[in-house]
Amino acid sequence: MSSSDMRLEVTWQLVLKKLAKWNSTVSLTYIRRYYQTVTAISLIGLLLIMSMLNLLRGKSHLVSVSADSIAESSVNFSSLSAKFDLPPPKPDAGLPINTDETSQSNKVIYNRIDKSGTRTFLYIIKKLALRNRFNHISSDIWAAKYTSNDQQKDMITEVNTSPSPLLYDRPVHYIHFPRYGANQPSWISLVRDPLERFVSLFYYKRYGDVRTRPKTFKNASISMVKHTFDDCVLKNRAECSTKNVMQIIPYFCGQGAGCRIPNRWALETAKRNIIDNFVVVGVLEELNTTLFVLQNVLPRFFKGAEDAYISLLLSGVVRGYSSFAGEVPSEAAMSKMKERLTLEYELYYFIKERLELMKQQFIVYPLQNTILVNSHSREESLTDEVNEDTHVTSEDDGDRETTPDDKGSDTHGNENGDGEKFSIVDEDDSKVDNLNTDSVNASQDGDENEQAQTTDEE
Repeated sequence: MSSSDMRLEVTWQLVLKKLAKWNSTVSLTYIRRYYQTVTAISLIGLLLIMSMLNLLRGKSHLVSVSADSIAESSVNFSSLSAKFDLPPPKPDAGLPINTDETSQSNKVIYNRIDKSGTRTFLYIIKKLALRNRFNHISSDIWAAKYTSNDQQKDMITEVNTSPSPLLYDRPVHYIHFPRYGANQPSWISLVRDPLERFVSLFYYKRYGDVRTRPKTFKNASISMVKHTFDDCVLKNRAECSTKNVMQIIPYFCGQGAGCRIPNRWALETAKRNIIDNFVVVGVLEELNTTLFVLQNVLPRFFKGAEDAYISLLLSGVVRGYSSFAGEVPSEAAMSKMKERLTLEYELYYFIKERLELMKQQFIVYPLQNTILVNSHSREESLTDEVNEDTHVTSEDDGDRETTPDDKGSDTHGNENGDGEKFSIVDEDDSKVDNLNTDSVNASQDGDENEQAQTTDEE
């Protein structure tokens, strides 16, 4: 073999070795990438499987309400539930109340709830604003109870920029001021028996009352008026269905979407907000007790509330709050509607029990300038106040032409004794005719000397 042939053979061997080495390197690279890819996919699949197992394991603790299920008329709202890590709040939580802090409050928000004695309470506030020299702003926004973030900020700005001491009233679902970096004002409100309120609102929408009927209700549609309360409840019309029973709870639960759907989470949230963020929530059926507690908790604003309330009763102004007649609801309809208002009643009894506990706190340890000790000076006599109150106009009563929700306390009574029609008579009105020393005494537990003194002043 020639030297040239040997050199060519060596060259080819070197080339083949290089190619073999290159092929080997390429194969190892691809194999390595393949195993890396398979490992990554396996880990991802394992994580997905573990996540699904956790979701299935915790499914019983979740509450899932879709928009479509809410829209369906067959929704069983009673099946909605929520798991709470904390025990259910009790009425005595946060009591006794620290009056050293509340008595220094300079911003108060009265969260108006429609058909819960609003005009009666606003009348008392207006008189006290003049007597106690605080700024009272009554918002003309009554329909926007559920608001956007910008609307919430607007309300907070209005409250914060208004001169103090300020009492601001507006019907709105609770807004948490600290969420927007603002100081928390002292929230108050007034509730009413849920069924009585529901019936009152039903007929008020159709007939109005003496003051509002000529302006607001003269063009009420026939189709709306012809349906009685019995028809609405027993035929499960939308206005009286289970989808429309969350009417008081949202005022305390807040702005969340879940606060407007009947469920226990909303109820418990409302209770916690009452404990943590409302200094006083009164009860219309216990208005004397409510005013007594307010005078102790917020004396800067509610000192002398007893006198203002008595003058209102004696003036007869509340007679204009009586609604027009409607058919007497049957026991079957009332019982059925009360069953649908179960969550609302649970909150109502919670508030009522809490108010009684607060009352007992101040009966044992009353502050100065309260109803019990009767130490506040009466700058004007009740007689002068009554004469002044008889000239109160509808504007002074806090009426709004477009608000079918502002009204005093109502109870049922037959009209002309025929049993076919009934008028929703203001509860305050009935007290005027039977006014005695017990009703004059705002705490209903005062001593006999104060009762005698108040009677003499009348």
